[in-house]
Amino acid sequence: MSSARSSAAAAVAVALGVARCSPDVTLPTPPNQAQTAALVAVYQMPTATLDPSTIDKVLADALLRLADLHLDFLPDLISNLLVAVQRRVDEGGLSDNPATRVDESRAQVSASIEVHRICPGWSDPAGPPDEAQNGALDMTVIVDTGRLNPELWGTATACKLRVPPAGTASATASAISVVTPPVVNATLDGTLIVYDLGPLPQTAGEAQFLLTFDGMITIDGQTKSLSFDFQVQNGSIAFRLPVDGGDAIVTVGSTALGIRGANASYSCDLATQTCAPSP
Repeated sequence: MSSARSSAAAAVAVALGVARCSPDVTLPTPPNQAQTAALVAVYQMPTATLDPSTIDKVLADALLRLADLHLDFLPDLISNLLVAVQRRVDEGGLSDNPATRVDESRAQVSASIEVHRICPGWSDPAGPPDEAQNGALDMTVIVDTGRLNPELWGTATACKLRVPPAGTASATASAISVVTPPVVNATLDGTLIVYDLGPLPQTAGEAQFLLTFDGMITIDGQTKSLSFDFQVQNGSIAFRLPVDGGDAIVTVGSTALGIRGANASYSCDLATQTCAPSP
């Protein structure tokens, strides 16, 4: 996945806004903070009770959900966005880690940073990508009294991507090819919240985050209204699946899905679409 992210990063132009810094700056409030914190907790401790007699239906529901998550391009897109944010934060001499211990004996800077990222588009023309044709991502990140807030938020506006990028192969697309076509043209319009689960990455392969998306995704001319979340952490991708009043966490592998509940975990073979308890 890291090679695909690196090639995507090279193909995308980034324009960065000026940070607004002062000891008493009024910072914008991140949206949906309580809901996002609750999602982070669910990924750590799922709440669904899994019944072995209905686990095959849970797998079927997971496969349907997986098809709507667009893991063939969204993890790469957000990972490269976080790399752009890291560079901007580093240029400003600000903290790039939400877990940074603040030295309270020194004056701490607060800052609001706007990141504007032109999307790569559906082709691979010479020169930088054209925003009027390709669309863009706009994100806000804040540093509050010396500490990076883990929540970034913003919008995608007519953001066009080719999957995989021209001249590359996406490791993520290969891993989930059972539910995605090999090449698609995609357009994103909607709101995004990105919650950092570690320091801002210097390379896309280091990115760890929880993403929530609410909006429209168009694939090869077919538009669908979608609302979902997924997590990228320690080299794996997982998503949340409602099950009987709770939430299970599904981990995506190249040949299997892992389904984790509050009471049990299962490994489900994608070829046979059968599940067995896992340790």
